[in-house]
This record gives sequence, C-alpha cells and structure tokens, in this order.
Amino acid sequence: MNRKGFTLIEMMIVIAIIAVLAAVALPNMLGARKAAAEKSAMSELKTLGTAAEAYYIREGSYPTNTSSFLSDLASKDLLSDYYSDKTGSYTKSGYTINVTQTTSDEYNIVATPVSAKKGNKCYKVTTGGVLYQADFNGSCGTFEEI
Repeated sequence: MNRKGFTLIEMMIVIAIIAVLAAVALPNMLGARKAAAEKSAMSELKTLGTAAEAYYIREGSYPTNTSSFLSDLASKDLLSDYYSDKTGSYTKSGYTINVTQTTSDEYNIVATPVSAKKGNKCYKVTTGGVLYQADFNGSCGTFEEI
C-alpha cells in the first residue's frame, strides 16, 4: 500500500526536537534582551551626562531643578526634542531614568531596572560625566565606577 503523509510517531519526534530547540534558544534570547536594556540605559546616561557637561561649559552651572533638568538641557539644543517634555523621571527600554540631585555644581542621574527581568544592574552618572554601576536585587547596591 502506498500511503502519503506522516505517522504519529514521526510528528511527535519533530515536535520534541522543536521543543528542545526552543528550550535552548529562549533563555539566550531573554539574556540578550536584558543585556540590550542594560546597554541602552548606559548609553542614555552617557548622553545625559555629556549634555549636562556641555550645559555647564556654556552656562557656568548645571540646571538646578530636578523636574526640569532634562527640558533645560533640551532648551539649549543639547538634547533632542524627545527630552523637552520629560520631567525628572521617565522610563525607557525597561529602565527608569531619574534625576535624583541637582545643584549648580553637581548632578546625579540614576537608571534603575523596572524589574529584575529587565536588568541586573543599576547605573548612575554624576558630575563630570562619570558612570557608575551597582548590582540590582530589588534595589540598587553600592555604586562602583565603570
């Protein structure tokens, strides 16, 4: 007899192979997504630090209001219009970016993962554009310079 098609056993073997491949690939994809979110947060802080330093060079001081820090930088064309309506805190790529301290002589901007699934590190940029990182276990640990 000449039958066309697949037997149940053949179908089950194919499904098992696909399941094994998915089990191997899924954690790798999730790890890549977490790494990308962490790199995005670092890049965001470097951009903000560079803009703050350029503002300091132009104006002789940093913006002093935490809620308008980003819009002040954008108003001087140091950041794109994307930041013009941002307050001192916003979320981007799974991280909350928060301007935590500003005076005329210093600033701190912290990036914290929205959850442990989004990232394992906290990042901070401070006066002089110095970037720090800390482990994240529900809250940020002790920051160390990168």
